[in-house]
Amino acid sequence: MEKRGWIVYISNAAILLQYRGVKVLIDGLYRDTSGYFSQLPDAVWESMQQGMGEIPNVDYLMFTHSHADHFYEPYVSKYLQKNAVKGYAAPFSSESLKGCTAIVFDSEKKAVLEEDVVCGYLDIRHLDPRFYHVTNRCYLIEMGEKRILFLGDADYQAEAYGALHGLEIDIAFVTPVFFNHEAGRKILQEMLHIRKIILYHLPFCQEDTMQMEKMARRDIARYAKEDQPIVIWNKTGQSLVF
Repeated sequence: MEKRGWIVYISNAAILLQYRGVKVLIDGLYRDTSGYFSQLPDAVWESMQQGMGEIPNVDYLMFTHSHADHFYEPYVSKYLQKNAVKGYAAPFSSESLKGCTAIVFDSEKKAVLEEDVVCGYLDIRHLDPRFYHVTNRCYLIEMGEKRILFLGDADYQAEAYGALHGLEIDIAFVTPVFFNHEAGRKILQEMLHIRKIILYHLPFCQEDTMQMEKMARRDIARYAKEDQPIVIWNKTGQSLVF
């Protein structure tokens, strides 16, 4: 069986991972209600509803937190009506997920999903002080020999990342806001061992009214380390093979 993995960007913070036929969709059923971020492309959402194509019928759904730009209950309900899913993970409860099986994590906050596919998590508060009451779940997904970290909208609480100390992390998905903050960069560049950073959770270029890409490119030019490449994902279909 093919042992290579594949990661593809959909939009906003929506990411699809595939390894040995196992598909994981992270923050992929959302609808931005703030006006700051781009929506799921119409063609993608249409195929999801019909249960056809690559993105429908994923094995596992994962959500970092309950904000609508990461999790939109009506979309989750519609998706589960047409698509077969083995399990889900989320730091919150929702009526829309009651027809789906929750992934069971052990005392070390890990779960073996499939052969050579393991998911762990850290619950860290949301980075915006207005939303400190919102739990943001960071996922560390191991696929074969690769470790892939998704921070979602995690805050810069250095002590909260203790469980990741000493681990070699191959790829980390990080928001530009996190990397822009000195405390965030210290976590990424000094505390953790990360080989490659991908900045995500941006609107598409033509909809970037906040100029997040400009900020991200400026910060990369100023702060990137030679041994830790950083790229921006804000175009549907951007991908990598591991």
